[in-house]
Amino acid sequence: MNKMSLEYTISYSARAKQNLENIALGIYEFTLNLTTADTVINRIRNGIEKLKNLPERGSLGIIEGTREIYLGGYRVVYRINGDVVRIITVIHCSRLYP
Repeated sequence: MNKMSLEYTISYSARAKQNLENIALGIYEFTLNLTTADTVINRIRNGIEKLKNLPERGSLGIIEGTREIYLGGYRVVYRINGDVVRIITVIHCSRLYP
């Protein structure tokens, strides 16, 4: 981590990227509205971006070594490794995890 900026790097796993695509597709299929799907994904991504400055703000996760934040009905599971916040998965809160 750069001590001057105190900013972490956000990194998405392939699984998390696929989760976001599936969320967007599911919302679009349900609403037939791209704007709605984009709005939800943008809210999730904006919430994730806030982890750059304070990644410890998430609660301790169910799986050891992880943290979790909740954004608009979605659980974002991540790990902090040095100066990188690695997004592991993004799932709807109604789904069982892990």
